[in-house]
Amino acid sequence: MLRVLNISKKFGNFPAVSDVSLSVKSGQILSLIGPNGAGKSSTFRMIVGLLRPDSGSVLIQDSSAIRKVRREDIGFLPEERGLYQGVRIGDIIEYWGRIRGMSNADSKSASRHWLDKFELSGKRSEKVSALSKGNQQKLQLACCLIHQPRYLILDEPFSGLDPVNQEIVSTLLRQQCQLGVGILLSAHQLSLVQRISDHILIIKQGQIVSDSAPDNAQAQIHPAIKAVQIFFNDDIEPENSGHWDASEVVSANPGNLTLRLQVATPSEFYSRLSTIAARADVRDIDIIKEDLHQRYLSVVKDSPQSSKSSQ
Repeated sequence: MLRVLNISKKFGNFPAVSDVSLSVKSGQILSLIGPNGAGKSSTFRMIVGLLRPDSGSVLIQDSSAIRKVRREDIGFLPEERGLYQGVRIGDIIEYWGRIRGMSNADSKSASRHWLDKFELSGKRSEKVSALSKGNQQKLQLACCLIHQPRYLILDEPFSGLDPVNQEIVSTLLRQQCQLGVGILLSAHQLSLVQRISDHILIIKQGQIVSDSAPDNAQAQIHPAIKAVQIFFNDDIEPENSGHWDASEVVSANPGNLTLRLQVATPSEFYSRLSTIAARADVRDIDIIKEDLHQRYLSVVKDSPQSSKSSQ
């Protein structure tokens, strides 16, 4: 497990990252999302050693020991791309293998493997400058993977990719997880994040403000509920406070209401639904789940910076 323990970083008097803790588990994808300037890239740079934290630590915790991170442990994709434009594609990926400690023969063999995985094998002799932005992104990802690191730290891995290539990359990342690789990524493509992640953190102004598993059909219902829409056999007054609070009414139409129920637990939620169904002439109830995009907007706009979360 890659453990980040209470790291903080200031630039002058500006607190870029404040007491952030997280754990990247083998075989899982952890996503760190947040608005521009929230501290994602600074967090990643501290994890890989490009920035020294003012406080806190980054460690590898194995079954028998805790140690510092070594260069070969991690494959890092920075937000800023840095491929040498005048170099041939095959040469640059082999170069990245060699600086990660691979032999010439191993780096050559691995480069063929990864160029094939990213559907770039036919472009091996072309210069990097001849590639589209999306193909350059795939090449840089291949450079991260060539030495088979235990952990991937990926800052905007889907940037510049069309939907087909986004699918190629997301499938490949899940395959890496199946091989035991732990992945920490940031991305603005929230639908992709929700689909491929095992856990999601939201960072705002340098602090973790939300820590949860992504929505899915098996998840506990309460964190995912945006609202319920209740259909009645007859018209009903939305101010009927015997069944719900006026503050819980999101919208009212003849024969149906949309409510955001103020509950603390899943059992309380279902208890409220049962009470409403027993006291009113209810025809149907639809549970409306909030997707990651809606959750993200509500968190970064409204939540106080109070959760210093450790997974």
